[in-house]
Amino acid sequence: MIDHKHSGALMVLLAAALWGTAGVAARWIYEAESLSALEIGFWRMALAAPLLLILATLNGPVRGLGQGRPLILLVSMGLCLAGFQAGYFSAIAAMGVAVATLVAICTIPILTALLAWPIYGEAIGLRVASALLAAVVGMVLIVSGSDTPTLPGAEGLAVGLPMALAASLCFACLTLAGRALPGRLDPLWTTAVTLTLAAVVLALLIGPAAIRWPDNIGSTWAAMAWIALMPTALAYVLFYRGLPRVASGTAGLLILAEPLTANILAWLFHGERLGTLGWMGASLLLAAMALAAWRRPAVPG
Repeated sequence: MIDHKHSGALMVLLAAALWGTAGVAARWIYEAESLSALEIGFWRMALAAPLLLILATLNGPVRGLGQGRPLILLVSMGLCLAGFQAGYFSAIAAMGVAVATLVAICTIPILTALLAWPIYGEAIGLRVASALLAAVVGMVLIVSGSDTPTLPGAEGLAVGLPMALAASLCFACLTLAGRALPGRLDPLWTTAVTLTLAAVVLALLIGPAAIRWPDNIGSTWAAMAWIALMPTALAYVLFYRGLPRVASGTAGLLILAEPLTANILAWLFHGERLGTLGWMGASLLLAAMALAAWRRPAVPG
């Protein structure tokens, strides 16, 4: 039987794995459409949010927002989610997928652990430090072992690095704010509100008049429906439900299942070889996540 803490870690891990499927679906959209990454991010949020608002309303009235603090946290999380999308996609445009992913995703657990220390008093012990080191080395091996990325020039780095680090900081803050939400707040409402806010912010960044409707009704909307339903609606509900049950540093490390899943699916569906170094990195990353989620059993008596 899975205990409370391990069920939370499992939910965060499953959410991150679902996020990793979005990259494969987005690639199919890129091949059929001229939509920008920000537009895909907007449609991802805009399609998922109404569905979740309906489900949350059917599930019961919103509870836990009677005081100002939970509402402030939800607004902050929505802004952080939009900031992550904007920063990450801007970094990809400036530096390419491999380098942007390495910087933006791999620094999330480090920033989360560093910020959780003063905010929640979660000290970085030997186990967490070892898992962080193994995770970073594993991600470097995955990125360098699949198709060695062409390093961007000085101009690309000057634009892309701040955007990638800003994206990482946004997601770390999203994780920390999610842990502070009251337990009585339904994860359906949490997800619905944050996705709605993120969609509004992304729409403003793009410009409401500049948002384009996808032209290819068949394959594009099938891929878009997957992105909206599974790695967005379901994944964020799982993430917000599991987040209060795990330590911040553990959650940050488990999020690394996203690029791991994305790389494995890219190998399966698009023929992108991981190579020996890539598989070594995947194994090391899995070991880091297992180390982060492991808890020493309590001694009876």
